[in-house]
Amino acid sequence: SCKYSHDIINAENKKVLKSHELSCLDESDLRVLLLQNDPFFLPDVCQFYNRKDDACRQQNNCNKLHVCRHFLHGECRFFPCKRSHNLLDTHALRLLEKEGINVNIASNIQTIYDHKHVEFNKELKKGKIQYHKPGENVLKKTSDRSKVLTGPLQTVGSTLHAPPSESKYLMFSHAGPGSNVPGQSQHQLPTGAGGKDKDKKDNSSAKALKDDKEDNCDEICVFHVWKFCKHKDKCKFVHYHLPYRWQLHNGITWCDLSMMEEIEKAYCDPKNSSIADKNINFETMTCRSCSLRRLSTPSSVTKPTFVLTTQWIWYWKNDQGQWIEYGEQGEKNSATAPSSAIIENLYLADPDATITFQAGLHHYQLNFKEMTQTNTSYKTQRRVCRRPKFVSSEDVQKIKKGQRDSSIPNQACPAHWDPSALPELGYK
Repeated sequence: SCKYSHDIINAENKKVLKSHELSCLDESDLRVLLLQNDPFFLPDVCQFYNRKDDACRQQNNCNKLHVCRHFLHGECRFFPCKRSHNLLDTHALRLLEKEGINVNIASNIQTIYDHKHVEFNKELKKGKIQYHKPGENVLKKTSDRSKVLTGPLQTVGSTLHAPPSESKYLMFSHAGPGSNVPGQSQHQLPTGAGGKDKDKKDNSSAKALKDDKEDNCDEICVFHVWKFCKHKDKCKFVHYHLPYRWQLHNGITWCDLSMMEEIEKAYCDPKNSSIADKNINFETMTCRSCSLRRLSTPSSVTKPTFVLTTQWIWYWKNDQGQWIEYGEQGEKNSATAPSSAIIENLYLADPDATITFQAGLHHYQLNFKEMTQTNTSYKTQRRVCRRPKFVSSEDVQKIKKGQRDSSIPNQACPAHWDPSALPELGYK
């Protein structure tokens, strides 16, 4: 007999959900949304099970989850892990159901956490994430004058640290009169070595590192676009003056395309699947027979307090061939679907997922992998697309100067905040 309400969709909560444009989601979808964003709502994890000897004396009688705690935080670096990552086994499912989480919701949560684990380990293998053991001094030098190129990776809701593979980071050993490298000094180098040759070697190494970063990274540093990145050349993200960058692969490396802003403007319009006169196909991301890519700043939903992030908009195609933004009333008396921001959050959690939502009296399934929307009753299917909000180079300069323009999307705060109470854009 709890004194607090357990009804997610009671009259008071409906008002809150409506104000946040979440009233179209059913109770099971709301549960998944809450649980995926805060593991606090899950039953406690057994600390004894997570110790080195995994010795929990209560075994199946334990009233806490026997699951890897790092897995639930999206930071387990073992693939496979010796501890369980299964929320659907008998013991875990019994505890989840006791907390009101049925097998369908648990299955959705399992899919989301599995996806996070796979993506985390992909970044780990690429060396894009650094991992430090608890208590380790990350500033401690490995030798007197060695420097390791490191830095945090910003992801949805947290900063992750993981160990780069040995081939993915560089150790710059600056040999000199004060160096501790055995049997080697400036005087012992061959004639002509050192001095300018050493500088050339360092410069070529730095250039190679920069080229490798730009070849493998598809995210633009939001700090550099806005004003200043403290990591400078050591930043793991790409530095560019716009929040987007279109490039063509010439068989050897990626090259910038001319008319960058014109291509971006065409891509932002969902009606355009290609630019015929430039032989650009947005659906296959090719230019003639060459691969095409678009680099961008992080999605605005992952960094709601940052400016110059990328605001992604989701559209569906009606019977008249018009692209209608989700959450907008594109047709007379049409019921409002979830907003682009809600769909974007769910998409980033699992790009292969299929979500369900209600608009008016109808229920729909949105398949991210196939990019289709299906009416569950009539089985009618519509095309869906995801395109960014266009920001011109002039808009970028206005945002950087702190000038607010109604045509520029306000990305510095969530949509439900009162814009009149906000200061000018930018930071001091």
